[in-house]
Amino acid sequence: MGTLRAQDLAPRAYTHVPTGLNVLAMAFSWSQGSVITNAGAPIQDLNITGYAPALVYFRTFNVFGKLGRMRALLPFAHLKGDAVFIGQDTSGTRTGLVDARLKLSLNLFGPPAATAKDFRPAQKETILGVSLVVSMPVGQYDASKIINIGANRWGFKPELGLSHRFGRWSLEAYGGVWLFTDNSEFVEVSTLEQDPLYSFQWHISYTFKSRIWLAFNNAYFRGGETSVDGEFKNDFQKNWRAGATLSVPLGRRHSVKALFHTGVATRIGSDFDIFTIAYQYAWFSG
Repeated sequence: MGTLRAQDLAPRAYTHVPTGLNVLAMAFSWSQGSVITNAGAPIQDLNITGYAPALVYFRTFNVFGKLGRMRALLPFAHLKGDAVFIGQDTSGTRTGLVDARLKLSLNLFGPPAATAKDFRPAQKETILGVSLVVSMPVGQYDASKIINIGANRWGFKPELGLSHRFGRWSLEAYGGVWLFTDNSEFVEVSTLEQDPLYSFQWHISYTFKSRIWLAFNNAYFRGGETSVDGEFKNDFQKNWRAGATLSVPLGRRHSVKALFHTGVATRIGSDFDIFTIAYQYAWFSG
């Protein structure tokens, strides 16, 4: 699931919100298409269908007058698919935990942090923020298998984000890079290395009077070529993905969010469709 999970789209990642906000979400994702679950795998014509429930916790807080965020994600997955391996048709399934993720972010420029009581949304605001995503290798991994759910390595993604809101419209642009540690147990005895994978995202969203909001999302990924025991695999990525996100509030504390994105132009690794729906419960605490 490494390539799929590296190529996510996240609108409103730096939007100004009150501190003390907690969100607990249950999400379910369906994906289908050509996905490289372990970069560097010697396989062809890989087609996978994946089902992935996930538990998400999100919290905002004050960091010396700046708005900070923390987001933790623990997914589970069931994969089934077909591929050609060394000229032979093969198929199989995998079920287990996916690598967990922790994201920390901080708004460096923009409105100061404020509690829900003191929060005053502005008609126009510009925000500059930074974030770090850490992918932790807790997912299911069997060194004797080529296709795995977990990546058996750490991943780190520093990112710089710019958000501008004017009235009900928001424009956003992010730039980041995924950095990976080595997997020294690739097919038991080999070492898998991966070059940095650069990520660029841009989003436009509109908030309706009912507090429903709709975003159109785009992302471009470049780099990430892999090598196994020093031999490069000619899997340099140049992939463009696009999609949309819809958020619908159900009262003050409840909401439902749906997201869909697909491959627009793919060199290798992300020619798949993914649909996610999530139920969210929000509350404020000190």
